Amino acid sequence: MKSKSLSWMMFINILLIIVVTISFIGGMWIYDTQVHSKIRSEEMIASKMDFFEAALKETVMSQINHIVFKQDLTESILKKKIKERTYEAYEIANNIYQTYKYEKDESAIKTLIVETLRNIRFNEDRGYYFIDTMSGDVVLYPILPETEGENLWFFEDSRGNFPVQSEIDTVLNSGEGFVEAYWVKPEENLDLDFKKITFVKYFEPYDWYLGCGEYIGDVENDIKNEVLEYFNQLTFGEENENYIFIHDLNGMELANGKYPEMVGENYYNLQNYEGTYVIRDQIELANSPEEGGFLIHGWIDKNEYIYKMTYVHKVPNWNWVIGSSLNLTEIQNIINKEQIRLDERKKAQLYKIIFIAALSIGFSFFIVRFLTHYISKSVKNVQSEVDSAIDQLRAIETDKIPFADFHPLIDKTNEMTQTISSLIHVDSLTGLYNKKFIFSKIEEFHYGKRSQSLILIDIDHYGRISEKYGSAISDQIFKRVAQLTQQVIDYGGLTARYGGKQIIIVLPNTSKEKAKNIAEAIRLRIQNHEFSQIQEKVTISGSVIFDEYKDLSETIQKLEGVMYKAKKLGRNQIMSN
Repeated sequence: MKSKSLSWMMFINILLIIVVTISFIGGMWIYDTQVHSKIRSEEMIASKMDFFEAALKETVMSQINHIVFKQDLTESILKKKIKERTYEAYEIANNIYQTYKYEKDESAIKTLIVETLRNIRFNEDRGYYFIDTMSGDVVLYPILPETEGENLWFFEDSRGNFPVQSEIDTVLNSGEGFVEAYWVKPEENLDLDFKKITFVKYFEPYDWYLGCGEYIGDVENDIKNEVLEYFNQLTFGEENENYIFIHDLNGMELANGKYPEMVGENYYNLQNYEGTYVIRDQIELANSPEEGGFLIHGWIDKNEYIYKMTYVHKVPNWNWVIGSSLNLTEIQNIINKEQIRLDERKKAQLYKIIFIAALSIGFSFFIVRFLTHYISKSVKNVQSEVDSAIDQLRAIETDKIPFADFHPLIDKTNEMTQTISSLIHVDSLTGLYNKKFIFSKIEEFHYGKRSQSLILIDIDHYGRISEKYGSAISDQIFKRVAQLTQQVIDYGGLTARYGGKQIIIVLPNTSKEKAKNIAEAIRLRIQNHEFSQIQEKVTISGSVIFDEYKDLSETIQKLEGVMYKAKKLGRNQIMSN
């Protein structure tokens, strides 16, 4: 049998396929244009409406998530504030004591401390300091000074708890801590009580404890006001025409980013020109089992009656209704523009079919030659990319590979290089980079004169922890310290295990001042963390150095030297050169 040229066979077959395909496509296009044009338009309109509905719902739900996040922070914000305030009171009392302990008698110093703290107010004048003795005697109670000198050991809250006893137990056991109690507010419903959290701290010179407290509800109200203020200023869209509104279940407008004059007014009985109670319908949707939904209604905007699509949803726990709207007239204009573009595209397709038919037949042979050459070149490029990735232990981006047939090979190659890279560059205990890898990065930044700050941290008394609890527990402690450190560092930093109990952090394009703030944040995160494996606090010492591109080894030596200096000067601190 006479052999035939592969390119000739491809030419004949591709030519036949092109002629048949073009004929079929042309016929289908004509049929589709005449029969299905209306259906396509309706599908496009439905698709656009679905898109706008999804975008509108996503806008509202993202703000719901923002509010829920704020709600979740309520108690932690409260605890942080009252602890900081109590520490401030402790510092004031201690400074007075240290200043006058050799100059004044004890009674005068006590009076000076009490009177200094008596007039301090915070949290919009809600907050105040109190002082009790360890036997329950009231030393300072600014809002009820007549109780000062009384013993409140058996004083009960609204639920029969003994808060003073709980406070003293906390101080005796831990020196400081949080205590919860429930109280009736005279200005509120007397049938209800409210949760109050108090932080207390022991003051050793006079066997006192100091403290302050705050109601959860008061902090929650502060957060509500903060949220409403945020939404009162929020507009979005190309011309800031879109906004978020919030009203309660009684129809009172609480926030409105576009119409601030509506805030504070009740629109429960508001009707549009069609007699629809729009706000009532929104409240009904929010109270439905789905806690939200869509509403199409008329509205007045700039003295023009328009139709709007609104999505509303109930805000969990706060009995608010939050929503946003889109002008349906604007949506229809967008759809009309899309229809015009669709018609123009159909005309362009007809011209393309004719043009492609003419070109395809004339250049089929050249296309075949190009394709065979391109495939051969692509295979070589893939091989080269695979070889390079294996040599450099890097991942291959599948977007750069022209044929999907090679993707399984690329995936396997990436899996292999990632495994090898992890074994070479990652510390098995902490999951951080290892020392060899981090030094290669430090040298790369140093000799490339890219600014970088370096942080070195070391766990205090790690040997004692290991000796007391065993190496398995100390490894867990070190691993958790690494995790806490990594939580503070953003994606621009590199973190690695430097030694047996040390962690080094590289912060490219970061000043020493900012790096020191980051190091201090790490120190506080670890100091305040409760390690479940041991019964004591874990602290770190650390150093911060800015690389000045002089001598890298000298920079590393300084980094270690400053860290050891922090150790020598008392531990649990961050120092810089």
